[in-house]
Amino acid sequence: MPTATDTPADHQIQVQPRPGVNSASPTTPSFVQLIETALVGGDPVYEFFAGHFQALQGLYQTIATGGDEVWLDGTDKESGDPVKYVAQGNNFLSVSHTFTDTGPLKDGTGSKDTYKPVGIAYVTFTTDQGSSQMILNDVHYAGLGLGGLLAAPVLAKFGLSIIKSVANWIKNTAIKIYNRVSGGGSEDADQAEDDVESDASEAAEESAEEGAEVAEGVFADVSITVAQGVLFAVGIGIMAIVFILQLISKEINAQIRFYNVTKLDITFGVCKVDGHTGMSNGPAKIGSTAVVTHVSKATSPPWIIGSDTAIYYAEAAFLNTNELFGVGYLMTAEPNGDFPGFKVGVEIPSGDPNVILVELTNESCNDAWDKLQDEDPESRITPALTGSATSGPYTLRVATNALQGRTASPLSGEVGYNYEHLVVLTDGSVSA
Repeated sequence: MPTATDTPADHQIQVQPRPGVNSASPTTPSFVQLIETALVGGDPVYEFFAGHFQALQGLYQTIATGGDEVWLDGTDKESGDPVKYVAQGNNFLSVSHTFTDTGPLKDGTGSKDTYKPVGIAYVTFTTDQGSSQMILNDVHYAGLGLGGLLAAPVLAKFGLSIIKSVANWIKNTAIKIYNRVSGGGSEDADQAEDDVESDASEAAEESAEEGAEVAEGVFADVSITVAQGVLFAVGIGIMAIVFILQLISKEINAQIRFYNVTKLDITFGVCKVDGHTGMSNGPAKIGSTAVVTHVSKATSPPWIIGSDTAIYYAEAAFLNTNELFGVGYLMTAEPNGDFPGFKVGVEIPSGDPNVILVELTNESCNDAWDKLQDEDPESRITPALTGSATSGPYTLRVATNALQGRTASPLSGEVGYNYEHLVVLTDGSVSA
């Protein structure tokens, strides 16, 4: 029987991180109600973030220290496709794959360097809050056609090779981050992002699978690559925030999550931060934006996330780069049709209570920033756990866990200056 060699196989698979905001939660009544409960502010905001991040933190530690043994083999009950997953109590991180077009596999692409899209590898995360879509990676094929060999068992072996590579990518990145933490972590947010990107890139190379036998005497290579301008960290999605937060230890940590619960795509980003604030794993670099998709069908199958549609969300982590100063940042959404746009600002001083600016407006970032920074007692924003604004069918609501003082980290539970802000835009199209 032929065996795999150093010569590239006749069948090449590339896994590429899909750029953009791909994280999405179910539109199930129970999850929508969780959002509504958190929007009252205070402890429910912390509990909302902690319900996600403490579970993810536990899975990270299991993946980083448990070896191959913690990755279990499963089968999607609906599609029959193979699944790799890690379980910790009622929390699961699962890697799955679906073929969207098997034509290139059957007919070939003309050469081993002419790639065509054939599927999607997706990572889902299950907690008591439900199942959410975390990561999407596009799958491309190049090589000879398999013709009549392309039966269900062969497709399953291709799929298994793909999900093994993605699972190994997550595992190898987690191990590298764990080792970095043991060595002292990173100096600041920018360095932490660079370290995570470097580790994710190296882990991708290590996770390639060469010479996987998909049929008797038929071999395939699986590699993980990125398109120009796309970071490897995109391919590990929200796990990147968990990895980054392992590496940095600052006086003030702040997290935001923005849910787009509307019929419109929302172009969203962080347009300003103060001179002592660093940002990690935002939807785009500071001053740039990304599209947060409207409520719509998720890429992950509905039988996995529990609903036919999903609520897409973006998030970011902020920290003070100088322990003598606080944290300040301003988020923006661009107008779209009858939607006027919004500005949400957060100011976390080193001593005074925190304030939030909440406006449905298309005013400039500079004008909104001036309002956020205004120290005139007669015009300064009054500190509050919640804020809201309404324009036509659109309602923008923001809630935070605390106005000042030390609180528990939603990631580790350790007490420090930890603040979470939940930002939700609705138009009445989805209700609990």
